[in-house]
Amino acid sequence: MTRPPPSAALVLLVAGACRPEPPEPPPAAVPPAAVSEPAVRVLLATIWTPSSGYERVRPFLDCLDAALAATGDPALAGGAKLVQRGSYAESNKLLAEGGADIGLVCTGSTVDP
Repeated sequence: MTRPPPSAALVLLVAGACRPEPPEPPPAAVPPAAVSEPAVRVLLATIWTPSSGYERVRPFLDCLDAALAATGDPALAGGAKLVQRGSYAESNKLLAEGGADIGLVCTGSTVDP
């Protein structure tokens, strides 16, 4: 299944949801059976250990989950999923092949076109 790239609207949605203001209550939750896959896959490729990296990006993932839930769109109800690979080469390949929607990549590594 080919996934479209994240739109600018999603970026603005996430930026707006990360404000310090209290968010509006989310709409009724979609039943878990209706959610089959995450709405956004976030790749983390850093020098941190997997557990340390997760703890550092968890606030961002929580914010992203809240922004996706606030849309009320069942297609976004899957929230965000953190994806990690064993090497920068594997991470770069995953990004190049569309296996992640957002990439948080250490500056010591580059993503070749």
